[in-house]
Amino acid sequence: MNEANEKDYYGIIAKFPGYIPAIDGYINTFNFIDDTCKEIIRENFRNNNQYIKACLGVFKYSYYLSQDSHFTQDKDVQCRCLNYWLKGQIKHITDNEYNTSNFYLILKSKYPNNLYKIDTCENEIKDINVILFQNIQKLYNLYDNLNQYISNSIYDDKRHCVNANKCVELYESLVIQCNPKIDSAICGELKNFKNHYNEQMRSDSICTEVKKILSYPEINEVLEEGQRERESQVSSYEQEVSVDLNLGGTTSSGLSPTAFNVIVFVVVSLVVSKILFILYKFTTFRSHTNNPLQRMKNMWRNINSEKNEFPLFEQESEKTNVAERRYSIAYNSS
Repeated sequence: MNEANEKDYYGIIAKFPGYIPAIDGYINTFNFIDDTCKEIIRENFRNNNQYIKACLGVFKYSYYLSQDSHFTQDKDVQCRCLNYWLKGQIKHITDNEYNTSNFYLILKSKYPNNLYKIDTCENEIKDINVILFQNIQKLYNLYDNLNQYISNSIYDDKRHCVNANKCVELYESLVIQCNPKIDSAICGELKNFKNHYNEQMRSDSICTEVKKILSYPEINEVLEEGQRERESQVSSYEQEVSVDLNLGGTTSSGLSPTAFNVIVFVVVSLVVSKILFILYKFTTFRSHTNNPLQRMKNMWRNINSEKNEFPLFEQESEKTNVAERRYSIAYNSS
């Protein structure tokens, strides 16, 4: 037989909690089949009674489905439920030597004439590998808790909040493995579960301590949430600004929108002028604007300073030279 495909299961697991319990329920019905299973187990499974429940489940649920006039509406789903249930039964049997398909073929071979309609789900009895089974089990637990939350929410207490909290814990332990850049069947179903959960919790007013919105690590979704948050902040700001505006388009003080805008412009202009004055007065902004004039003043100041600050012996030398020149002129004239 073929091996089960994950895509055939993940998309329908949301319906499993409605069908899986029914398989256990039908084990206690159609008692005429009990002796058939006991005989098969004795002859083919070394009388290992651990296989009894699996045998009864396959025969009785197949027989029930064949009698159900509405079975064709969800045939694939119910038969895959049976396949998943059967895998769960035989995998826990000590020293089990059979996979799902082998076990089913042994049961079918005992009644080739299809006496108990065991071939009803023949096309859906396939081998489920360990990883797929574990993933189905995890998703099943998610939807099972969500279903219990929905069922118990009719009571006016918090008993269903336990199931909601389990949904959050299970989901968050699984979704951390998802990467929005990698296409994964199980992550796709986790995203579907998130949508189901968020929709159900939208109207919840009792489970106040339970997380109401699950998130999924999707690039577009992260961007959209950021955009929604920014829009929300802008909207809140606009509401605060418009608190003083009435429906007639005037302010609470009776100003028209035009007058209001003029006042805003004047106030802004005054503020800007004040800021520029402060910058000019107390910051380097002023020094930059005065640099050319300041440099000229400094240059002349330095020149005068140099003249006034000659060393004393240089000034005296100049006076001596002048005196000598005068003396020389007088001497020659005589």
